[in-house]
Amino acid sequence: MTTTTVSKSLEVLGRGPLEAIILCGGKGLRLKPHIWDDKPLLPLGLYSLVDSQIEWLERHGYSKIVLASHKKLSTRESPMVMHSIEDRPLGSGGAVRKALQYISASSVLVMNVDDLLLDLNPARFLLDHSHIPTIAVARPKLDFGAVEINSGGFITSFSRKAKVKQWVHCGFSTITREIIQKYFPDEGPYEETVLPLLAEKECLRAYLYSGRWFTINTVKDYFNLLRELNIQYSEEELLKRIRESTSYP
Repeated sequence: MTTTTVSKSLEVLGRGPLEAIILCGGKGLRLKPHIWDDKPLLPLGLYSLVDSQIEWLERHGYSKIVLASHKKLSTRESPMVMHSIEDRPLGSGGAVRKALQYISASSVLVMNVDDLLLDLNPARFLLDHSHIPTIAVARPKLDFGAVEINSGGFITSFSRKAKVKQWVHCGFSTITREIIQKYFPDEGPYEETVLPLLAEKECLRAYLYSGRWFTINTVKDYFNLLRELNIQYSEEELLKRIRESTSYP
C-alpha cells in the first residue's frame, strides 16, 4: 500500500491527514570538532539523517512533512515535503509556531530530527493521541554507574547502565493547532514554557515508550546508531561522506 493510499484511507475513515513538523535546528556543538555543519545531513545508509526521518514518516502514511530550519536541508524532491525557513533562530516553540502555516490538520506530530524511536509507529502515535497534547516519554539508561547508599554512608548496590527512575521526554509530541496558536511563543523553546504550563493544567498526557531510542548529541551517539542499524562504513568512506555533507570553518 502506497503512502497516498494510506493517507486517503485514513481520511475516508474520518481520521484526517497525517502531518508532521520536524525540528531541524540546533548548532550540534557537541559533534564538533569532528563535524562542523548541519546535524540533519549526517549520512545514514542511503540517506541523510533528515531524509531517513522523512522516508520513515512517508512509509507510515504521512502526507505532509514540514522541515523547520534556517535553510533547506533535505535533498528529497517531494510534494509532501515543505520547508519553513527561519531568518534567525526561533527556538523550538517559535519554529513550531512558524511552521504551523503549512499545516492543515487539527493535530500535528512534532519531532526532533536527531531523536530516533526505532520501535514507534508514528501514525498510530498521532492517531491515538490527536485530541489532547501528548509527549512520548522513556526511561533511558545512564552512562554512569548508579549506586544506592545506606544511612551509614556505605554503598549497598552498584549498577552499570542503570535506567533512570524518572520518565523523560524523548523528542516526540502530538499537539493540537489550538494549543500551538494559544500557547506557543514566537521565540523560545516550548519544552521550557508550554509543556510545564500544560502539565500544571493537567492537560498533557504521557505515552510510555519502552522501545529503542537513539538521540544524536555526540559522535559516540552517532556511531552507536550506525552500529544498531548495521550500517558499516570504513573510516575512509565515513570521513569522505561527512566531508561531502558538511562544511568546515
